[in-house]
Amino acid sequence: MSDFNRFLTRTLASAPDAHAPHPGHPDEARGYTEHPRIAILRTVVHTLPVDEDYRAQLLLSLDTYRDQILERPAYQPDQGWDDLEALQQVTLGDMMERNLQALCNRKACERGDKS
Repeated sequence: MSDFNRFLTRTLASAPDAHAPHPGHPDEARGYTEHPRIAILRTVVHTLPVDEDYRAQLLLSLDTYRDQILERPAYQPDQGWDDLEALQQVTLGDMMERNLQALCNRKACERGDKS
């Protein structure tokens, strides 16, 4: 069993109710329960030993790309990216895109461009 699978197993075993929306999630107010894959992924993200800003970005991506995550097949270990890996990839891509856009905007301002 991989380290990630062991981590996931421990996390799920300690999760009180993996199908309930995370506190403060928009679905909580409407009484919806999350899809099990999204609930598990949200629980895993909350337990990752990462900076709070990065965690916030992961959770934003989780809400943004929820439908795409559910459309992906649930890969078995060593068959493809698991949901967490896919979430991290799109999150890092979005963060990089925002940073590049901010850099381009700053450079344009320094040159006096008005675009």
